[in-house]
Amino acid sequence: MEQVLLSGCAGRMGRVVAEICAANDDLNVIAGVDPTLPQLSFPVYDSFEKVKETPTVIIDFSFHTAIHDLLAYALSHNIPAVIATTGFTEEELTLIQKASEKIPVFRSANM
Repeated sequence: MEQVLLSGCAGRMGRVVAEICAANDDLNVIAGVDPTLPQLSFPVYDSFEKVKETPTVIIDFSFHTAIHDLLAYALSHNIPAVIATTGFTEEELTLIQKASEKIPVFRSANM
């Protein structure tokens, strides 16, 4: 079972992903990261550095500026990332590309 850290869990797509994971025996959202700190069925943190759980994958439906912290966390913990956020700058796209040389990264702007 994959232990999911859901970035952007308070947004529309984040909530949809949380519902899909809840209905799937192979996916378990163990925590979320979102600056709004919503009350959900799993712990939510306002930054990656506060996450206490141990995810096996990060799913990102947040905002493009969160990519720096997300990738720093993913790289330091060797966690694959599914990135479904849009609006990245060229610098951010370069960061994603460099991270993909060290950890598995799946990026799609159209999910």
